[in-house]
Amino acid sequence: MLKKQAILDERNKHLPANINNNSVSKVDNFKPNVVEVVDKSYIDHKFKPSSEKDGNIVSGSISKFQLNPEQERAFRIISNHTMMEKPEELCMYLGVWEVQVNLKSSRH
Repeated sequence: MLKKQAILDERNKHLPANINNNSVSKVDNFKPNVVEVVDKSYIDHKFKPSSEKDGNIVSGSISKFQLNPEQERAFRIISNHTMMEKPEELCMYLGVWEVQVNLKSSRH
């Protein structure tokens, strides 16, 4: 226990002296086992992008990469979120395959 404290004390010596108190770290607000959906409009299948061009890009990417229903849902959540006015940070877990497909599709 003393060794752990010594390591923490050494680490703290190298931290900045004045930390901007106006910016609250996400870690400070962390609540384990709590899921909060603030604005779920981008999750809804009825989501309409503000521009027809954006909607066409999303639909074209889904067709071009032949996404299955699960991949399409994940891709639409991500793309709809990016089309929002001032989106909050999007935190979600995707399996490896969906991430690869979505990254390729987003470059389309």
